[in-house]
Amino acid sequence: MFSGAASGPATGRIFLIAAAVAVVTVVAVVFLPNRPLRTTIDIQPSDADEEYAKV
Repeated sequence: MFSGAASGPATGRIFLIAAAVAVVTVVAVVFLPNRPLRTTIDIQPSDADEEYAKV
């Protein structure tokens, strides 16, 4: 029923495509600027947070 003759080249082709996508992803990440997401926090701690910090 199942023929393994076709799965060998297909598996190799999928890994080749995945490797090309991985290379493109690494190149894109290298050229992204490194910026902080946030420098301030606008949330005030609640009373429960302050009690937890004392422990």
